[in-house]
Amino acid sequence: MNIPTDASYAAYYSQAISATAPHPAAARLWEEYLYSTTGQNLWLQGNARPVELPTLVKNGTVNKTWLAELPAAPAGTVTYPTLAQLATAKNTVAANWASAISGS
Repeated sequence: MNIPTDASYAAYYSQAISATAPHPAAARLWEEYLYSTTGQNLWLQGNARPVELPTLVKNGTVNKTWLAELPAAPAGTVTYPTLAQLATAKNTVAANWASAISGS
């Protein structure tokens, strides 16, 4: 994992459960799992900083091995992308995804 030293960049993930989904209760259970101790530790295992990390540490339920592998959070102000930057990134990924994953 590499965190740039010259800038901090972050983004939030949005999640929603559709009331008209075929099985909205299943989606709610999935959300509950994601925010459970197990789910939050799995985010940590993937080198993501889980939203409940302070609570996991406070309660002693954090996986200490995975926490030790997590790079320190960058100091200073975090910059969030503008809508224009997000649109540019989306278009870049869409245009280049197939060739990037196929290696050609």
